Amino acid sequence: MADGIYEFITRTGERGELRGRLMLIAGEVTLEPEFGTCRVDAAYASLERQRFLCDNTSEVENLALLVDRRFPTTRSRWTGTVRERRTRTVCVQYTTQNGRQVCVRTETQTYEVRSAVSGPLTFRPRPVGP
Repeated sequence: MADGIYEFITRTGERGELRGRLMLIAGEVTLEPEFGTCRVDAAYASLERQRFLCDNTSEVENLALLVDRRFPTTRSRWTGTVRERRTRTVCVQYTTQNGRQVCVRTETQTYEVRSAVSGPLTFRPRPVGP
């Protein structure tokens, strides 16, 4: 990847888009999202990839951008988690009929789960303007 500024845009499912730019200058990589901030994950050591942890305003939590140093336009990815509301029906009252326990009243409960999400992260050179 040649030195320069690259734009990225990627869909994060139903949660919208993630946009920003990546600056590559003399081997140093800086990533700036359109919203929020991203910082290099110092605990993630790899010669092949650079990982950025991002705080943003989307519904995607624990957002991480993994930029592949060798093939950034085809092998870079984003990962994160989302909270999803789900419902379930539970029995709240039982009775005994013919020696067997039988449910006589149910209730719908709402609960929250976290699900992993991910997708490709692609870059394109930013046009140079006057």
